[in-house]
Amino acid sequence: MIDIEAVIERKKVYMTFVYGDPVRECRGRVWESLVQLSFHQRGSWLMIGDFNEIMGNHEKRGGRRRAESSFLDFRNMINDCGMLEFPFKGNPLSWVGYRASGKVQCRLDRALGNEDWHHAFSHTNVEYLQLWGSDHQPVIARIQSKAASIQRSFRFDKRWLGKEGFQETVKSGWSANHANGTGEVHKKISTCRRAISVWKKTNMTNTAKKIEMLKEQLERAQTDDATTNAEVLKLKGNLCLAHREEELFWKQKSRVNWLREGDQNTKFFHASTKQRRARNRITKLRRTDGSWAENEDNIEQTATGYFHHLFTSSNPRSFDDALKYVTEKVSLEMNSSLTKPPSNDEIRKAIADMNPDKAPGPDGMTSLFYQKFWEVTAQDIIAMVHEFFTSSSLYPQLNQTNICLIPKTERPRDMTEF
Repeated sequence: MIDIEAVIERKKVYMTFVYGDPVRECRGRVWESLVQLSFHQRGSWLMIGDFNEIMGNHEKRGGRRRAESSFLDFRNMINDCGMLEFPFKGNPLSWVGYRASGKVQCRLDRALGNEDWHHAFSHTNVEYLQLWGSDHQPVIARIQSKAASIQRSFRFDKRWLGKEGFQETVKSGWSANHANGTGEVHKKISTCRRAISVWKKTNMTNTAKKIEMLKEQLERAQTDDATTNAEVLKLKGNLCLAHREEELFWKQKSRVNWLREGDQNTKFFHASTKQRRARNRITKLRRTDGSWAENEDNIEQTATGYFHHLFTSSNPRSFDDALKYVTEKVSLEMNSSLTKPPSNDEIRKAIADMNPDKAPGPDGMTSLFYQKFWEVTAQDIIAMVHEFFTSSSLYPQLNQTNICLIPKTERPRDMTEF
């Protein structure tokens, strides 16, 4: 094991190059050394190397299945050191061996980073190269702090609720456009978003910066004899509130639903978000001709081309001849009941029952926005829904949606695997 301290992009980092003992009974000493090392690594930390161990049977192919208990020491070491995976491309089954029962492949080589590393170098990725002259594939960690710059999209942030002037900003922004009708709701959303963006510039909404500022103010106040106890208590209260807002922010971004109230979970939510982003990042896609798209522009073209082909009919036909033999099961009365416009209360209840923390659509407005500002938006939303049931169409801007790619495999390689 080699442990070094280095400077990357003017940031001090720690990197540990690991070789796990090939004797399983001796491997525990390596894990103990790494855990001991974690007590002293205060900052960004990367591990990379041949660990000679896997996290479970899902990381091997061929050979006998191992007992789940045999993986616990390795998993515990990774958890104790606070390590998270990086996105990777290539075949992760990095070692190939031959036994009497046939070929065996395992993921013995990997790179891991702690939360600080994922924060400082959030676009680090790993590539497994081809086997050449060894029974191990070379593994490369590409250290990157940022991707190509992209324009950040608007997203409603629950931390804004209760902030001074925010309620008034939403009300004035929503009512600034006086037009009515389904086609105008998207304009009200746009004017409201612009009003919120202006409000953000004059208010400190970044709680991470606010926490640091309050810490400095509190430290100065506690050493200043002229500061009263009431002023110190007020600063402490503001600091606690800022920590709570920061937790809410990362909870919303992490989309972890099962963890509720309790101790402050900011670090957990932050790590969950970083891990999800790393897992979801697409670094490479195989085209239909077998070639690879590896930069952002080519990946985008490959994805949009796939969906364009998927949603374009190549041989449209009429199904009337086939449908005339299908017996009608829905009576006119049933059809009238199914297609009648919903009541105002049904629309309100549908909004209220939506999960407030789910990811928003392209306009960035979560269901929490409509729940909290129902009195402001209700008239327009209800009118829009009623008009839809009358005309059977939505204004194009309101019909836009995000397509969420859900992997069918652990590491999808082409668009058909989403």
